[in-house]
Amino acid sequence: MKTCFSARSIGTALILLFAAQYVIAQPQMTWSQVYGGERVDRILEVIQLPDGDYVAGGSSKSFGQGSSDFYLIRTDDNGNITWESTFGLDGGGQHDDNDDEICLDMIQVVGGGYALAGWTESEGAGSWDFWLLKTDEDGNELWSATYGGERSELCYSIKQDCQGGYSLAGYSRTFGASEQNAWLVKTDDEGNLQWTQNYGGGNIASAEFWSHVRTSDDGYALCGQHRELNQGQNDYMDGQVYVVKTDGEGDEIWSRTFGGAEPDLGTDIVETEDGGFVIAGARHDRDEGVSDSDYYLIKVDEDGDLLWSRTYGLNGRMRDEVCYSLQVCADGGFILTGKAINPEGENDEHYDVWLVRTDENGQLLWSQYYGGNANDCGSGVILTGDGGYASAGTSQPFQGGRENAFLIKIEPDALNGEFAWIALPDTGFAEDRALVLELVFLREHIECLNDNFEITVDDGENVFGEIIENQLIVTASENWWGTDDLTLTATSSFNRSAMTVLRTEVMPINDPPGKFNLLTPVNYHEAESWPIEFQWEESEQTEFEEEEFRYRISFSAGEEVFEVTDLEENSFTIIDENSLLENLNFAERVEGANIAWSVSAFDGHGAETECNESFNLIIPPLSVSDRRDNQPLWFALLSPAPNPFNSSTSLSYSLDRTTIISLRIYDRSGRLVTSLFEGTRNPGQYSIIWNASGIPTGIYYVMLEDGFGRMGLREVVLLK
Repeated sequence: MKTCFSARSIGTALILLFAAQYVIAQPQMTWSQVYGGERVDRILEVIQLPDGDYVAGGSSKSFGQGSSDFYLIRTDDNGNITWESTFGLDGGGQHDDNDDEICLDMIQVVGGGYALAGWTESEGAGSWDFWLLKTDEDGNELWSATYGGERSELCYSIKQDCQGGYSLAGYSRTFGASEQNAWLVKTDDEGNLQWTQNYGGGNIASAEFWSHVRTSDDGYALCGQHRELNQGQNDYMDGQVYVVKTDGEGDEIWSRTFGGAEPDLGTDIVETEDGGFVIAGARHDRDEGVSDSDYYLIKVDEDGDLLWSRTYGLNGRMRDEVCYSLQVCADGGFILTGKAINPEGENDEHYDVWLVRTDENGQLLWSQYYGGNANDCGSGVILTGDGGYASAGTSQPFQGGRENAFLIKIEPDALNGEFAWIALPDTGFAEDRALVLELVFLREHIECLNDNFEITVDDGENVFGEIIENQLIVTASENWWGTDDLTLTATSSFNRSAMTVLRTEVMPINDPPGKFNLLTPVNYHEAESWPIEFQWEESEQTEFEEEEFRYRISFSAGEEVFEVTDLEENSFTIIDENSLLENLNFAERVEGANIAWSVSAFDGHGAETECNESFNLIIPPLSVSDRRDNQPLWFALLSPAPNPFNSSTSLSYSLDRTTIISLRIYDRSGRLVTSLFEGTRNPGQYSIIWNASGIPTGIYYVMLEDGFGRMGLREVVLLK
């Protein structure tokens, strides 16, 4: 809960005043901004976004529907407004016909956007009701809900749990055994009511919660004030600080009260790393009949037992120092804001914003007043990303006038230390693998006083990061290599953040060999003399040139394949045709053969690239005089005779098995000229006359194909 009942504020820029009370040097104010219009405007809570902008929430009578409405603004990193929104209801007031909506707390929600909480008298079941309102990240209302009964319910504090639901704390005059009961409301992520709990009863006549936190054990810790009945008299005793610890369903585990005989108040509460709690507020004392209050800081353990308490203030007439907001600092100490009369100010009866900085045991380190010729009250304080502070509040000229909201920015506090990355070393990984970095390694590269921070990762263009458990897993786009950056952001629980880049080189292991061509012997070369050297172009890598390739040459005839692999050079020599034919299961060269050959290049990682096209090697048949009786037949297309020819030529071929064949003539453009035979033939030797009368002069191709995928090709020249 962040509110200040008696705060007054100014409509002009705040003027920094120097306070005498300090232990070490105090950080100075770097800028101040005032917000509002012609009427009353208050800001009670502020947060800083990762980009350095600020979002603040409160109430405004200057803007909106004319009565008091919820007020939300966003500013740049210097406090200049970028947008502002107001939110109100039209329900017709039941309480003084004002139709007010008063915002007393605001949070940034998981997934983006903001939630504002307070009370409304425009709608709902009673005079005043809890009002919860959700906006998107641009301040546009998404939904709102009211909670309450026939009397009055006021909400001071809002928190969100890890499931996205909300808890609201304040008081109820409808529910519970006392005249006024502390009240806790739980909703889901869309504001639907899940349960409520009230606290008080017995001898407690009045109780209220001003602030609460979601605890590490998924329960709640709440603080505020309660007042007991004055036994034997029809009135109340002065209030005391009221602290309650509950489980996750709001059932009370323990409650404690702190303070003396004068009215004391708890305004804010935080959980500490040891599982205990620190409560801030005001402690009253009476000196010679004059009431005086001081900042009040209480530390309790996880069971609510008091460990220590401190007060901060100056003795004197009606000093009334009241603390309204508390934050844990990076070194485990605390920063407090509120209001106090500045003993060195222009008027010893007006209030300034008073920041108090302590160590983890509550010992004062420094304090500083910020304000001018007005009543100025700090209602909220945060640690900023640069190690300084920002405080929100209200200001009203001392001689009267409209209230305005303000933000002040305080320079970095040396006590918070540095929060920055130590440069990460460049790293890399192979493209078919992932890079795994332990978060412990990353955390060692962050300079900070407190290790309570989270690390998030933003993807690069082709490199992607994901944090799984205690590891950062880095992967790359498929078939990509090169250098890319991941952006790492460390965000502390103290509202500080720092960014760095992790430069990553993705190294190719499957950079495939480049395409290449066969050279010699040329396609359809007739192997009339041996040895024959088969040559091809060298394959080159498309991106990197460090790797050496090896080659594989393949010869095939029908279903038979003969390969020679692991060749270092881009050539291979065959001494004679018999060594080739024998490896293709040809028993002996008789009628010749059509042998296809191709080459593949491969690297040491399994990447392989074939040549652009395969070639055919024609082994001509033996002449009749060279044949021996009973030599086996081969699939072969013999040379046409005569060639060149005038009107007709004889085409001969042999088959080694029964098969379907086709014998066709094509021109140089690949167009079919004629089909000489289509059908089945048994093993044997065949001849057919091609009568080319009516066919123009030119070069033609004779093609023989069988049902086993074998092919023979001969070139003929027709001259007329």
